[in-house]
Amino acid sequence: MNSNIVFDNCLAWTYCYCYKIGQGVVQPQERITFRNCVAYDCAVALGIDHKWGSAPVRDVTFDNIDIERVTDSNAGHRTWAAFFVDKDNLRGGGPISGLTIKNIHIREAGTSGGILAGRGHSAMISGVTLENILMPRRSVPATSLSEMNFLHVQDATNIVVLSH
Repeated sequence: MNSNIVFDNCLAWTYCYCYKIGQGVVQPQERITFRNCVAYDCAVALGIDHKWGSAPVRDVTFDNIDIERVTDSNAGHRTWAAFFVDKDNLRGGGPISGLTIKNIHIREAGTSGGILAGRGHSAMISGVTLENILMPRRSVPATSLSEMNFLHVQDATNIVVLSH
């Protein structure tokens, strides 16, 4: 099990995901925090890619992240946020719960749209809080998933959007 892990004051620059849990989740992943970080350039800035294994992902926080550029593409994704259980993989995919994404300053959001997608009853995404998400060229935080450019939302429950 991976638990009580904090990534603090990091800089990431990659053609894949900057700050991510997955692809393999064979053991539980819980109480993991990414905070005070910069995503300089990537295909996906923040994500959970629950592809292999069926263990749960619980209580993950992304806090105070500055997303500079999203210029690459990975598996068709080019977005600031992708949180999903792989729907095409029959070997795994478990639940994601207690996801907090807050104080995110997005300077470029990408082109493919955000993803928040579970896979059926046994692999739902639940308990999602999005707070103080500042999208490109906006002076106030987003107040809806639509304003955050989440284009693919399914099998996700208890989603709360807060703005200050």
